Formats: sequence, structure tokens, C-alpha cells
Amino acid sequence: MKISVGILIFVLCYSIVFCNQVFCFDGEQPNLNDKNKEDASLKNFWEKEQLLLDQKIQEGKILKIKGLYLGMNIDEAFKIIPDALKDSLALGAFRGIEEGYIIVDQPFYNKFIITSNDNKQVKKIILTSGAVDMLFNTDGLPAEDFIQKFKESYKIDNLEPLFEEDGSISWKFISTDGYKLILTSEKDILLEEIAASSEMQFD
Repeated sequence: MKISVGILIFVLCYSIVFCNQVFCFDGEQPNLNDKNKEDASLKNFWEKEQLLLDQKIQEGKILKIKGLYLGMNIDEAFKIIPDALKDSLALGAFRGIEEGYIIVDQPFYNKFIITSNDNKQVKKIILTSGAVDMLFNTDGLPAEDFIQKFKESYKIDNLEPLFEEDGSISWKFISTDGYKLILTSEKDILLEEIAASSEMQFD
């Protein structure tokens, strides 16, 4: 399976982190009182945050791919992943240059990656062709046809071509609502949070 250069670099970086055992499922257990406080604080955060997310979804400002979207709680993301795909996935915390939580396929970390911050807000979704074919039932469908059907289904008209270092072509969409979408010629999907146009500062 061929993966675009940009996505490959991201996958390799996380693979290196995992090989150094920064990724963990249990890890050192925190003080029980501290954990209860953290859980209560996180619960309060999500009671407010989910209302804001639901409003953005209604306004069409959030792109949902098979129920997965940026900003959602990573625990909820794990729940809605189909069992056939979930069998090879794990959800855990990672610590390094960045800290947060991650859903990843094991043992190769090359099919499905979702990352979040410490508040469990999803910030990046990577689906390579194997996961895409399973989620969309598109095994055998050429990438060009998949991208066309994706554009039509998700009403994305202005995809810009990206010419990769290996000679392949990907397509990029930058939303003023704060996300970047990349579709590759190998049917990989990258969805990543960026600053919304209203949040950018040029002063």
C-alpha cells in the first residue's frame, strides 16, 4: 500500500514515538482524588463544549466523515467506529512534544489514526486506503472515482491539486471554518484542525 509523502511522515513520526514507549494504555496511576477532580472538570467542559459543537454541526460548519469529526470527544469517536475496523484499534494516551489521546491501529500504525488534546478534543483524523475502503465499502473503486463521489456527497467543490514529491497528486480543501482536508491519489483522507479565518491575526 502506497501512502502520500505528507501522511507518511506523520505516521512515521508517531511510530517513532510509540517505539520509544511514550504511548500507553494504563501508565502510572494518578492520585485518586486528583483523578476525580480531573474527571469532574472534563465532564463540565464537555457539557458546554458539546452544545457548541452541535450548533456548529447544524450550521454546516463541521465536516463529518462517517460520524467522525474534528472537535468531537475521542472516546465517542472510538465508540462509533465499526467493529470490523475497531478490532485492530486501540485508544490510549500519548506523551511527548505534544500530549493527548490517540486511536491507532496496531501493531503498524499505518491505517487509522485519530489524535486529540488533553481535553479529548479530536484535532486530526487520518484514514489510509484500507480504512477508507472498509468505511465506505469502496474496495476496487479507483481513486479518481472515489474522490469525485466524495466531493459530490460532502458538497466540496473547490479542491486544489497538490503535487507530491513522488510525482503523485493529492487534493486539498481549506475551510474558513477551521479545518484542512486532503484526499490523496491512494484514497487516503487527512482531516486536520487549523485556525478559522475569524481566529487569524495579522496585526
